[in-house]
Amino acid sequence: MITLKRSLFIGLGGTGALALLNTKKRFLDTYGEIPPTASFLSIDTDDNTERKSLIRDNILVDHNVKDEKVKLDRSEMIYIGVNAARQAYDRKKDTLFNWVPKENSDALESLIHGAGQVRSNGRFALHFNYNDIINVVNKKVTELRNINNTDNSRYEPKGDEIEINFVFSVAGGTGCGTFIDLAYLVKEAIRNTVATSIAFMVLPDVFTNMHSGPAMANVRPNCFGAMKDMDFLMQKNIGDLGLSIKYESKEIQIKKRPFDLVFTVNSTNTKGETITNISEIAEQIGLAMFVGASELSANINSAYDNVLPVMSGGKLDVLNKKAWAGGAGVSELHYDGNSMANIYAKKASTSLINNLITESSAAQNLADNFIDAPEVNIRENDGNDFLIDSLLSKDPISRFPSIDDISDVNSIIDNYLINSQNNSIKQIEESYTEKVSSVDKELNKELKSILNKDSGVANAIEFLRSLKTQLNIFHNEMEEEEVEFLNKEENLRNQNQSDQDFLNSLSPMDLIFKKAAINSTKRDLSDRTNQLSVTQNEILRRKYAKKFLKQLISTVEDMSEITSRILTRLKSAKESLAVEVEKISNNVTEKRKTFVIDLHKYEVNKVRVSDDEFVISDFINALTSGNGVYDFHEIGEDVIKDYLWNFTKELNKSLAYRNMKIDDVVRKLSEEERKNLAKQLISKSHALWSYDYKGYKTSPNIHEHFLIGLPQVDSGFKDDFASLMSSDKLDFVATGIGNKVICYRMEAAVPVFAVNDVESYEKDYKQSNISHHIDVNWEANMKRSGYSIYPSQKEDDSLSAWVVGLIFGYVKYDSNDSTFFVKSPKYGDPLQDYWKKLGEYRDVAYNSFVREQHVDEIIEIFNQEKNKLGEDATKEKFADVVENYLGKYSSNNIKKDDLAKREYEQIAQLLRKEIDFVTKELTKLV
Repeated sequence: MITLKRSLFIGLGGTGALALLNTKKRFLDTYGEIPPTASFLSIDTDDNTERKSLIRDNILVDHNVKDEKVKLDRSEMIYIGVNAARQAYDRKKDTLFNWVPKENSDALESLIHGAGQVRSNGRFALHFNYNDIINVVNKKVTELRNINNTDNSRYEPKGDEIEINFVFSVAGGTGCGTFIDLAYLVKEAIRNTVATSIAFMVLPDVFTNMHSGPAMANVRPNCFGAMKDMDFLMQKNIGDLGLSIKYESKEIQIKKRPFDLVFTVNSTNTKGETITNISEIAEQIGLAMFVGASELSANINSAYDNVLPVMSGGKLDVLNKKAWAGGAGVSELHYDGNSMANIYAKKASTSLINNLITESSAAQNLADNFIDAPEVNIRENDGNDFLIDSLLSKDPISRFPSIDDISDVNSIIDNYLINSQNNSIKQIEESYTEKVSSVDKELNKELKSILNKDSGVANAIEFLRSLKTQLNIFHNEMEEEEVEFLNKEENLRNQNQSDQDFLNSLSPMDLIFKKAAINSTKRDLSDRTNQLSVTQNEILRRKYAKKFLKQLISTVEDMSEITSRILTRLKSAKESLAVEVEKISNNVTEKRKTFVIDLHKYEVNKVRVSDDEFVISDFINALTSGNGVYDFHEIGEDVIKDYLWNFTKELNKSLAYRNMKIDDVVRKLSEEERKNLAKQLISKSHALWSYDYKGYKTSPNIHEHFLIGLPQVDSGFKDDFASLMSSDKLDFVATGIGNKVICYRMEAAVPVFAVNDVESYEKDYKQSNISHHIDVNWEANMKRSGYSIYPSQKEDDSLSAWVVGLIFGYVKYDSNDSTFFVKSPKYGDPLQDYWKKLGEYRDVAYNSFVREQHVDEIIEIFNQEKNKLGEDATKEKFADVVENYLGKYSSNNIKKDDLAKREYEQIAQLLRKEIDFVTKELTKLV
């Protein structure tokens, strides 16, 4: 039985739905069905989710599900759109919905059309559907728990624990606005079930890579708001903060962190390679979730066994900041036997066409053989008269008798010749009709026979060309002979007429005295009339032979047009197939996906087809039309290609390519080649994120763990990976995918402030005119507690160093550059008189000042300055500072009225701390 982890996959918003489709596709391609251990749920404010689909790569005969399209079923979707959202809010804005930021309330007007990249909209929509979500999650989890009670003989669940995978982006409104509530709703629904929650959190950069303009205005601020909310809930003492989520009839107390494991997913990996489309990121996440849920080794309870302890252990925390943000990457070693088989089949189709359109030596005798065949027998050259003999005998049915009575000789001769001619015409008409029919039938039969053999089309064309040539020769010979016989007929008639005139002119006296001459003339006239009758037949035979030949030549010409059409369509199909082969080859060889190694791409140009790998007669027998290749003249090119495809795809070599397993391919490689492939696969699995501790010291480094998905756990490729790294960093799962090896890299973990580009997200967040938090009450809690995503230092040293730096001019604000600088002999640039840039905003500059280790340096410089000034001068200086800090020494560049604005909240908070320090601490030194 196949051992799989009980897994629930939850996708939020469009990104989540797309990732779920990719995971579902992997299950269908691999198992031909969705195992009972896997369940899917998509939640969205957009009702277009049910129309989204992917196309499967693999459908086998034994697959239970043969649908080409992968879609989410109705039972796998919850639509959370809300009608009249603004009216609902207005009715309970001070009670149930007091968490909605007031500056976001107008955005509720458009919630019926989707969350519109407003986080609070997404959360608001979820509040109207929380019961449905709890019920559906509860139902799906119950089904997963009860697998053992179902009629299931193929799959065995691994343990009792359920892994719940969440996928969402923190760019839009739905996923970004609902993921926190969803995490706690799921915990509420399954509170009596042992479960691990894993989140894939997609950062906004891929969307800004794809689009620009006003539509993207909220995506980066949303990200920072989501990161801040998440970090607030992931802190160590979350259960002590008294937070809760209130719904119409339910309140969920927040006692735990929302997720056990979080992977932040960006568009740029640790190698610096950038993905510019969300579809590829969704595919990678879908693949990661599939591998994480795949068949496990006996010693592995979960694919995340070695990562979860690192996340919860606290060793990677930085000061007071919890390290919860991880990274993940996948790579795929792929042998695309299907594409290789397609290339071979199309090349075989081309070879088959080449066979049909290439003339063979047999073509030279085909016309002669047909002409001389007993069923045809129409040769009329080289002294042969087979055609005319088959139409009519040259001898009339009866001979002209001797002439006895010369009194009516003219009538006797004329009647005989007329009767003889009429009999011959009647006979030849019948013979002609029969001959035309039989020869046409034989020609049609012969043409089809030739077409349906090796070199069929080319040989047929040559056969018809040669046949027409010979028929024209016969026709010309008939014309020449006919002229000869017409002349002969004229001479015979003239002679007969002379003799008839002689006999008709005799007087009674002549009848007595010219008996010898009369008898001689009678004999001559009788013989000549018989000759004339034969000559008439000869002329008639040639006239009908010419008629027959003209008709046959016309038929041959028609057939030549047919074969020309067949040739044209085959040549066009050949050209089209060449383009298709080129297209498939290019698709295979070009670098399409950053995470895929195509093991087959170096073999693409080596695919060859030999003539002995197919038999034309087998192809003919496979055709569903009755006349084989002959019927190609009246069907389209696409139908012809389909015939070819249906035949060539079943050739032994096609099937060998299609059924090729990656283990078979790898087994042929040397040990060095296998290890190099394993190294490439590991190297290519760069996590889709990057991080920077921004000067904070941390030890140890982040934890890396690799999950290798093999076709079977005992794959021969396994040892090559095991030789590259220690066993504590490596686990294997069986994916059941025969043509792929997958590497799933997990990196854990850093505090969220260290995730790349957080400061840039924060900058956009501060400049926005709406709220990017989902709960104003939580946000107020953050402000009261002085919460920040950045670590807390020893505030007395850091703040005091910052303030004295400002007082004595070692920290300054340059209005020309709109930037804070610190004078740092230790870290500054000598060319810039040791001034070092800190940041454009006061709070950012302060964080950089602390993080970049200027605190001790400035304190040391201050002590030196204090010694130079002396105690009295220093006290005098501090007295002036106490009186005039804000206006004279603070380098504050923000107007007092503006400090009350939301975007300057952190700056105002820092200034208050500075003034508080000056008022309470420096006063003691005056």
